[in-house]
This record gives sequence, structure tokens and C-alpha cells, in this order.
Amino acid sequence: GKGNNWAERILTAPGTEHFLKIWSRVFAIGASTWFISGYSRASLPMYTLLSGAVSWELSRCCHDSNVGGGVAHCYRNRRDPLSTILQEAYSSVAEKVKEVAENPRQYAKWLFQPTLVSL
Repeated sequence: GKGNNWAERILTAPGTEHFLKIWSRVFAIGASTWFISGYSRASLPMYTLLSGAVSWELSRCCHDSNVGGGVAHCYRNRRDPLSTILQEAYSSVAEKVKEVAENPRQYAKWLFQPTLVSL
């Protein structure tokens, strides 16, 4: 309502709620991975930071400066469930692995082409 302060408006905004929902799920995966890894508690902040960065990327708004006049430059990204995002990521990685397997030399040309190093 009108009497809400700025902090309340930010914390209850749809984007914040989406970020927190994604972050809680990504962090749960990260915390589980950390627990299984056997690393010390000192590494847990890195898992927290990484899950926050991934969640930010998945929930932030985007800016497109290549649009004409009268068209919004900022737009909200898709608000897909994490399961959909993970399925799309898996499909994308599987497709790339298939491409590399079909012609590995194409993706590792630098290994097969000698270069001269000048001193």
C-alpha cells in the first residue's frame, strides 16, 4: 500500500521474491555439494556467493540498447521454474558435447597448430 516504506517494497517485490525462491533452491544444491565435498566451513561462503551470483543472473532484469524509440529498453527475463532452466541447460550442454564428439579437432585447433613464439 501507500504507507509501505522502501525496504518493505523492495523485499516484497515480485523480482525479489523470484530471486529468493531461485536462490534458496540453488543454495540448497550448493550446500549439499559442499557437505558431500568434505571441504571446511571456510569454503561455505564461496558456495553462498556462487549460488547468489547464479540466482542473480537467472532473476535479474535485462537491458537492450538496440531497440527503436518508443520501445522499452529494460525487460524482465523469463521466470521459468528452476527445473525448466536445468533441463534447458542440460540439453544445451548435451548438444555441445555431441558436436565436439563428432569433430573434436575443430574445437581444439590450437592444440594441433604450432605457433611461433617471439621473444
